[in-house]
Amino acid sequence: MASHFSATATATVSDEVFVLSSTLLCDRPHRLLLGGGFDVVLVPEQHAREAVGHLDRLELRPVGAVFAIDGQWGFFLPEGSNEPPWPSPVQYLGAGTAVTVPPASWSHADASPRSGWVRRHRNGRIFTPPLLLHPIVEAISWRLAEVDS
Repeated sequence: MASHFSATATATVSDEVFVLSSTLLCDRPHRLLLGGGFDVVLVPEQHAREAVGHLDRLELRPVGAVFAIDGQWGFFLPEGSNEPPWPSPVQYLGAGTAVTVPPASWSHADASPRSGWVRRHRNGRIFTPPLLLHPIVEAISWRLAEVDS
């Protein structure tokens, strides 16, 4: 079975990880331009807490870096993770979009209740796999929509 990854793709992933790692260590809020290998999905906090709880039960512990901002949690995803479309009220932020991430010293509990880092560099992981996050967030969104109606 041939791999679809090339040496160039590996180098690019390393560059992306370096950019994200550097951003996650900044000591002040940092405006991050998305694209170039990574995007962000903003999930309402209630949905995100439940999704992280489900993902944390997996042996892989797949949740990467996550930040909180204005009642939403931002998950870093590989670029182009917008198919299938994310359910409402989730916001997918792709290439060319900018997002402000909190300083490294702000934990979600310590900073304001609406911003800070929920997770950073868990086991060196930055990305959360969209193939795991998407179906969980979609199921939670459907369930909560049914409760509200």
